[in-house]
Amino acid sequence: MEFSATKHWIVTAVALVLILFLIVVYLWLNSDGEDESEEVAEPDPKSESSIAQVDPAPQFPPRKLRRAWLEPSGTDPDGIDPPQNVSQDSTYVMLTGDYDQWLIGTPVEVVIPQTKKRYRSIVDRIAPDDFGNITIHTNPDVGEDEFLHLIMTLDNSHTFAYVSTTAGSYEFVGSKQGGWITPSSSLHQNIDYSEVDVLKTRRDRHVNTKYVPRREE
Repeated sequence: MEFSATKHWIVTAVALVLILFLIVVYLWLNSDGEDESEEVAEPDPKSESSIAQVDPAPQFPPRKLRRAWLEPSGTDPDGIDPPQNVSQDSTYVMLTGDYDQWLIGTPVEVVIPQTKKRYRSIVDRIAPDDFGNITIHTNPDVGEDEFLHLIMTLDNSHTFAYVSTTAGSYEFVGSKQGGWITPSSSLHQNIDYSEVDVLKTRRDRHVNTKYVPRREE
């Protein structure tokens, strides 16, 4: 009788130990699973940085639209007499005077009075020199197929500009307030390319000149 009681106590003790062992194993497995889930849920800083770089900031902040020059309100501006050497195809335009506010990336509207065409361009380069002159270069804006470039040089009292389009080129000469824009073809017609040779005979020095196409870069 005493032996059976001892046997029963041993079986009970073994059962309790086994149950405790199973409980400890169960808790240990669950704790590992929670740790793994927490590690997976942690955000990856590298992935966040890569997502942030999908939409990069624009190269330049938004710039205010500028105009290369303005057409006078009247057909013949009062108090402005055209110089004697100005071509009949020339048209007077007024300068805006805000060229010191042009920056790289500034949109510039270039109007040609002779054709009433307006071109969209973007400032590409600003080059000051050691003499106080500033030369501004603009290239075509996105989607502008007829405009090629504008080169504008300003000093303390004079302004010069050259506009190139698919329809032709134009040149501007004036002061800081305004000046005359003329088709380049008209300017070339008024230039005397002749010269006197050693026999005192006047000849056109370009009569035998051959046109050399521009090399494609």
